[in-house]
Amino acid sequence: MPRNRTIKTDDALRMMKKIGAGGGGGIAQETDPTVPSWAKQPTKPTYTADEVGALPKTTKIPSKTSDLTNDSEYITEPKLTDAVSDALTQAKASGEFDGEEGE
Repeated sequence: MPRNRTIKTDDALRMMKKIGAGGGGGIAQETDPTVPSWAKQPTKPTYTADEVGALPKTTKIPSKTSDLTNDSEYITEPKLTDAVSDALTQAKASGEFDGEEGE
């Protein structure tokens, strides 16, 4: 079983230089022919929201459901409770339901 040994930082850097690793410089010059020349420039172009079809900065994005308008009239909890109660009452009155009492 190999032993773990501690290597000092200076020794590790010397070993990395010896094998050609490290240095952390990255690519000195972009050479990929598929990268457009504008993307290789230090200053990138900027665009307005209108130019790219994005929403303007003044757009308010709702952060909770209550910020929205229920224009499709989805059922709300009070309406659901009332609808269930009405249906239960009708079922009991018709004799179709003989279960426990509802609230």
